[in-house]
Amino acid sequence: MRGSLYGSSNLSVQIPQILDMYLAGRLPLDALIGEKFGLDRINEAFESLTNGNIGRSVVLMGSNLG
Repeated sequence: MRGSLYGSSNLSVQIPQILDMYLAGRLPLDALIGEKFGLDRINEAFESLTNGNIGRSVVLMGSNLG
């Protein structure tokens, strides 16, 4: 894997590569997520982000995670 500088990535090539690495267990993306929020908790997710409580979070649409 190689990083990109100012948009030098080729998304049509690199996104499938990243997905393949993730699915093969060679790229632990789940470890990078601080917390998962359901869409019903979007305000709490934004507050946590702006307060610096979590660095990376995911808001899942159609999921009620409580």
